[in-house]
Amino acid sequence: MKKTILVVVSTLLILAVITLGVIFLLGYSFKNWGFISEEYEVEPPVLEILTDKENDYTLRAVDYNWTDKNGEKGHMNLDANEYDYANEALSPFKIDVNNVLKLNQTIKKDNSIEHYKVYILKDKTNKEELQLENNEFRITTPGKYVIEIDIKSSNGTARYLGRIDVK
Repeated sequence: MKKTILVVVSTLLILAVITLGVIFLLGYSFKNWGFISEEYEVEPPVLEILTDKENDYTLRAVDYNWTDKNGEKGHMNLDANEYDYANEALSPFKIDVNNVLKLNQTIKKDNSIEHYKVYILKDKTNKEELQLENNEFRITTPGKYVIEIDIKSSNGTARYLGRIDVK
């Protein structure tokens, strides 16, 4: 009798584990049951700057309204001054003057980006747009700058920040 009960209970447990595994593998997220949450913030693509020496620097997305291909939306607003924020929160990327710098998307690439604009901020009020051609640009004057990249896409808009020390 004890063996029969043990076999029945073991069989039921095995069937329950298999059933839950199959449901999970079929894509049911258990979200309604509260076991697993798939809530995540939709973010724009990861954007980095590459140098001709294969060095790279990942910019931080700080201000965006973005929609992914599934219609999920993400939003972030930078409440601080971008110059102050970048100087306090980001580490600098050191480059030589006149280095060719190239914008590159990594991880979540988005082919719908229509416009890139590149700016350097010399201080809180002095913002200069750089010429961008074939996703490449140069900084021609030595100094310590905050770099801002603005993108526009059918998926939304985003602003990225970084710090660059030009020697």
